[in-house]
Amino acid sequence: MNILFQKNHQRGFGTFPLKGEVLQAAIETALAVGYRAFDTAQWYGNEADLGAALSQLGVRRDEVLVTTKVHPENMVPERFLPSVEKSLKDLRADIIDVLLLHWPPNDGPVEPSLQLLQEAQRRG
Repeated sequence: MNILFQKNHQRGFGTFPLKGEVLQAAIETALAVGYRAFDTAQWYGNEADLGAALSQLGVRRDEVLVTTKVHPENMVPERFLPSVEKSLKDLRADIIDVLLLHWPPNDGPVEPSLQLLQEAQRRG
């Protein structure tokens, strides 16, 4: 069972602005002290580094919770799902546990972005 569904407190480790070897070392330390939830975003430019770190450290996917966020520029129908698919590839994952909108639109209705989130969920 993924930690998302466990009834205990999970500390979340934010990865901004870490990249490369610095991120790898931080993730290794975070895992050693008990972190199992990791937060990244398309905007941070480190999804691939997080995916590589988790993979190289041999962490089973069902032992961690990964949150990522869709960049505001990708909150249009033609870019939303392709950007989520790229996030999946970069994270070396078949699912994203928590997918958020990075700064939902404040200059218009949020419903279109929420519908895109629902479509991503429907597609698994």
